[in-house]
Amino acid sequence: MLVSSVRLEQFYDFAQIARGDADKTCSHRRSFLLNPCLCPLYDVRVFVESDRTSTLQTAIDRGVGEWETEWRELFLPSADLYMLTEPQNRADLLVAGRGTS
Repeated sequence: MLVSSVRLEQFYDFAQIARGDADKTCSHRRSFLLNPCLCPLYDVRVFVESDRTSTLQTAIDRGVGEWETEWRELFLPSADLYMLTEPQNRADLLVAGRGTS
């Protein structure tokens, strides 16, 4: 299933949700979370597709500052390697994010 124009928000409240609350929802907004070792731990797996260029530009716009070199030389190449594992194939829901149509 492909969803477009969806804005995902982080809504995990550490003060309100204790570890082990099975009736609560936890959302994580991070890279590399669809690692095959982690996927069985999730009830629902969402993959948000973003193009490489907009990912870097968004980091710069948010003030990555002196970490720009690490983004270019470490994070983005790592993300490229991760994408070779086809994490979108492990998702229950595909979302068209930044820079995608």
